[in-house]
Amino acid sequence: MKQSDIITGLQKRTVVSWLSMFFVLAILLFLAPMGLIFSWQMVILFLASAAALNLLFSWFVKKNIFIESSTWLWPFSEIWIISLIVYYTGGFASVFSFLYLVPIITSALLFSLSAGLSMAVLSSLAYLSLTMMELYEIIPHISSLGVRILTWDDNFYIAFSVLLNRILIFFAVAYFGGYLSGKQRAVERMKSEFVFLASHQLRTPITAIRLFVEMLRDSAKEELSDQNKRYLENIYHSTKRMIQLVGDLLNVSRIESDRLTIRPQMTRLEGLVADVIEETKPLADVKGCRFKFSRPEARLDKVLIDPRLLRQILHNLITNAIHYSRQEGGDIVICLERGKKDYTISVKDFGVGISNADKNRIFEKFFRADNAIKLKPEGTGLGLYIVKTLITTLGGKIWFESELNKGTTFYIVIPKNNKSK
Repeated sequence: MKQSDIITGLQKRTVVSWLSMFFVLAILLFLAPMGLIFSWQMVILFLASAAALNLLFSWFVKKNIFIESSTWLWPFSEIWIISLIVYYTGGFASVFSFLYLVPIITSALLFSLSAGLSMAVLSSLAYLSLTMMELYEIIPHISSLGVRILTWDDNFYIAFSVLLNRILIFFAVAYFGGYLSGKQRAVERMKSEFVFLASHQLRTPITAIRLFVEMLRDSAKEELSDQNKRYLENIYHSTKRMIQLVGDLLNVSRIESDRLTIRPQMTRLEGLVADVIEETKPLADVKGCRFKFSRPEARLDKVLIDPRLLRQILHNLITNAIHYSRQEGGDIVICLERGKKDYTISVKDFGVGISNADKNRIFEKFFRADNAIKLKPEGTGLGLYIVKTLITTLGGKIWFESELNKGTTFYIVIPKNNKSK
């Protein structure tokens, strides 16, 4: 799976884990008057441990660290805590044995069938171990009758039937969840394939239209009336916008269908940033914006990265800063800073900013804030989605700081010892 898909899956797992804990707490309160909770202190302790675990892995996801490890450490830790809750609420006969389904379902639906089956195996082994340890008198059985030792004679068939029933349910749920997940991914793959083919087929005729319009505009300039010249300009600019949209759709489809090719090269960052600034200077001049580029005086070491993709990221951030600056122009401040383990590039404008309501959605596909639409109606809403996906693919991070009507600063971090995903 792609890094971005794993992060999305872990973010959804966070929500499911919190909902599961609240659900368990509600059931505990419901069962308390019936005398079915045999060690309140231990159960509350393990619920608190689950909450702490959830907070820890949520922090890992937010900081984009230990992502690969979290995909298996998180559910493994959950199974361990669930086993302890099951033990202290009746052992193999506990009403809370259904909690094993939570990591199974989330792994199958959010990741893959193999992940769901792996969790089913781990849950089955945990439940089997707990039952066998009670039956072999390694640990006492805690029930409504108190702490006692089980015997094979009176409990084996009951334990075996319950155990078999639970394990079959674990694997059935894992398979069904994985089947649904596979169907969903197949649909997403078909959609990406369609967008890729449609965009690819559209690009050639639209480019040809633009070239013919340019030739007509240059060769017949004197022969056209002012009104026809305006029509021609509208056709030209509309065609350019269509080419940009097709290009963005192609980029998105390449990313989502794993067609994106990464070609890392030893790259000098200050030179690349300076080149992008020079490329976007004509647009800045039209808007009346001025660039300020701050970088370390000492020459920076080269970093292993795909310069083509990094150029696309920087170009998008800088052109956004120009588009959403004040109407009368303003400064665009670009800083390149060297850290101990990484480089940070920031792009700051003093424009319209981003409202608090829009901050959580700014990297979503096709999302555009209301103030951005008013200032630049023809945007696609794909640029920042592509930027975040690309920088994550390159092993970096991105975040931003913004205040409405005062401006926005985007930061990207590039590791010195880069490992592209």
